[in-house]
Order: sequence, then C-alpha cells, then structure tokens
Amino acid sequence: MLVAADLGDKKRLEPAIPQKYPRGSEGSERLRELATQDEEHRLRTFPQIACEAGIQLADSTVYKIMHHHHNLYRYRPQHKPPLDASCKLTRLHLADWALTQPIESFVYSDEMILEVGAPRGHKRITREKGQDPYMLPLHDKKKGNGFTIMVSGSISLGFKSPIWIWAKETAEERQDNAEQLQQENAEKLQQVAERRQRATIPGTAEFEYLQALNRNIDNYNAHRGPNEPRRLYRRPYWEFGEETRNRSTGEGMDWFLYR
Repeated sequence: MLVAADLGDKKRLEPAIPQKYPRGSEGSERLRELATQDEEHRLRTFPQIACEAGIQLADSTVYKIMHHHHNLYRYRPQHKPPLDASCKLTRLHLADWALTQPIESFVYSDEMILEVGAPRGHKRITREKGQDPYMLPLHDKKKGNGFTIMVSGSISLGFKSPIWIWAKETAEERQDNAEQLQQENAEKLQQVAERRQRATIPGTAEFEYLQALNRNIDNYNAHRGPNEPRRLYRRPYWEFGEETRNRSTGEGMDWFLYR
C-alpha cells in the first residue's frame, strides 16, 4: 500500500501482474505461426489454434493476444439455433409458394457500409503481392477525418437499380431529423385520438368497425369450446392505434433516413 501511495498519479509502465504471454514471447509467436501456417489453420478460430498449441487461456485473452500482438483479426463463429419442425414446414411452404410465382416478380437487394478514410490511431498496412490476407488493421473506434457511407442496390430479371449512396448524418442533421420524427409522432398521436373519439359516435366508420368486431366476438363466445378462453369486447382505446417510431441510440446509419 505504501508503494502504491508513493506512485501518486503516475502510471505503471507495465502491469502490476506480469503477463503470462507478453508480446514477443514464445507462446505468443507460436500462436501467430499456427494461425498463418496454411489455409486449414486460417479457417480455424483462435481458441482452436491455442488448443492445438497447448496454451490454456480464456478465449477473450487469446483474441486480445492475436489482435494486439500480431494485428490478426477474425470473426467469431456465430451459432444459430437449429430449426424446429414448425419453422422447417413454414420455409417449405414459402418455397412452394415462390415456385408458383413468376421470376420477374422477385427483387433482390443488399447494402454495405464503408468507412472512407482512416481515423486517428488506425494503422495503415500496404498489402504487397503474397502478403498474408489476414493481416487486417484494427479499428480503434476513434473519430478521425474519415466518414462512413452506405451503398445500396437491387436487381431483378431484366432490371438493375441505380446505386444509392448515403453519407452518415452530421450532428446538426441528426438533431433536425430527430425533431422531424418527433413532429410526425405527435401528428400520429393526434390522429389516433381523433379516430378513437369518432369510434364513440354512431354512424361513423370507426363506430361501425368496432360494432362489427364485437359482433364477431359475441359469435365466438357463443360457440367456443369448453377449453377455449372467453374474449372480451373491444374498446375504442384498444383499437385504431398507430405505431410511433424511435430513432436508434447509436451513431450509425439510422433507418429513419432510408425508409
């Protein structure tokens, strides 16, 4: 405690507890050699590489060593839950329906986000012929002089759409768009309140809709089975709602701009 107190605001040049596999150590270099040994090893995950090297470390630690020591990056495998019988049957029904439709009625679209320019602290690596393709620079998530754009397009039989490009909005644009969305939501709430009010007035379309809905509920309750739940009458404040939209809390591309 006295030694720590004498340090004051000074920072340690090295961690208090020495790293088990520091940069340049035999274990760290062994991991790099195995990861880039051949195509078979490049397809393996870093924890699998560590297991083959006989190095027992947490998966997160292995990824940190590969990232910070060797600037190697690889996506972690994503495990999707297996489909149950109902999901498989639904997909088969969709495929059967799609086979009955004309191929020109289908449109395929995709989009991709690109980061233009390198932020501060971002290593630039000049790739030469024969260089390891897995030597990728790491994004340090710091803002710099670069900017982000999103490219989108679509194709169908006999048609190719133009390429759409959107740049990431500025702080001023984000504020203006948030105010625009807030105004749209306020107008929607006003329309919902008016429709619910008209639903209480006989002769209006909303009133007739609600009465027809409740007649169907009466018919269901009269013929429901012994184990089926009883349905309740619908009220104006239960109906005629309209979803209000919210902006994303992150700083990426927002759906509100591109809907």
